[in-house]
Amino acid sequence: MSKILLINTNRSLLSCDLSTEIATRGNYNFLVATEPNVNSVARGQWVPDRNGDVAIRGIVGNIDYNLYYRDEGIVGIELRDIVITGVYISPNCALEFYQHRIFNLQVMMRSRKRAIVVGDFNCRTALAGAASSNARGRILEDLLEVTGAICVNDGAATYSARGHESIIDLVIIDSTICIDTIDFSVLNEETGSDHKAVLITIRDHPSRVMQININHRLTDYQIHRVTREAANKIMSCARIDLEMFKNIIKDEIANIPKNTNRHHPVYWWSSDIEDQRRIMQRKKRIAQRLQARTGMEEEGRLAIEEYRNARKKLNFLIKQSKKRKWQELCDDLDADPWGKAFRIITKRLGRHVPTLSNEMSAQQVRALFPREESADREVIRCEGGRFTQQ
Repeated sequence: MSKILLINTNRSLLSCDLSTEIATRGNYNFLVATEPNVNSVARGQWVPDRNGDVAIRGIVGNIDYNLYYRDEGIVGIELRDIVITGVYISPNCALEFYQHRIFNLQVMMRSRKRAIVVGDFNCRTALAGAASSNARGRILEDLLEVTGAICVNDGAATYSARGHESIIDLVIIDSTICIDTIDFSVLNEETGSDHKAVLITIRDHPSRVMQININHRLTDYQIHRVTREAANKIMSCARIDLEMFKNIIKDEIANIPKNTNRHHPVYWWSSDIEDQRRIMQRKKRIAQRLQARTGMEEEGRLAIEEYRNARKKLNFLIKQSKKRKWQELCDDLDADPWGKAFRIITKRLGRHVPTLSNEMSAQQVRALFPREESADREVIRCEGGRFTQQ
């Protein structure tokens, strides 16, 4: 099972940092950022398109992926037999340019690989849950009709600004992918952007035949444990019906101990940053509510100013924390060369041990273990149990 987080960061470094923290905390596999920050892409392990309008980054998990397709506004990575593609199309481009970009996407989707396309299409289409479709939306609908692809958006708004909401961040899957293996959800997380974070979950198998509602997801070990214990109880029953079977499964799920093993946050995260993010979220909600009300323009303007100040302070705290952690890492390197800095470098480099050629190895052996005796060395011999010096 793989999880993909989609977010438009509006070229903001703060939004890129918050999106990375959300993906890390949620244990998501990939982060797709449309309009990413240039500096963040330059120093991170991102796979960008040709223009830097969209980029994909691996977050957690030892998942091997390769670059599959790269064009202006389109980038795709190959993950086993699935291609994860990020797309961004500017809202200011002409309709002919929009149609050309959609045609390039159509060429990519006609390959033999199965494709999952996520991105900011800046269009309005009824297939995503909008009330109507505009000219751009109809071009996208033609693409879906030609390729047989499906838009899995459930009508939830992905963009919110000045009291206006719309659905422009879309998720499209190829016709060869079973829709029951895709879960779509819009997260209620503060991203530092006017776009909301979208989570796409790709399951290895479709939904179960019999649905049993539970409040948490199960790991493979927990599923095996529930199956084993439930099977023992079922075999001890003389007669069993469907309702009894469901109750046995639910009882075994309720007896599973809670998993306290959570993924560690990003290295620069702290309690001060967490508190400041809550403050910024509260001020942002207040500003949005006041903007939507008539006759409260002055209060709305002051609330927006307070939200901007809180956002600037959060950005300042993140920068200071990164700077402090970097200095601590440098100090630790001076104190202990084999400490945390060494572990970070070896992890990034894959613990690769440099190799020496046969000639260099022979030179090092001759230098460390010379075979000829030195002229001024004293020789001590043992004769008859006594040592004599010559």
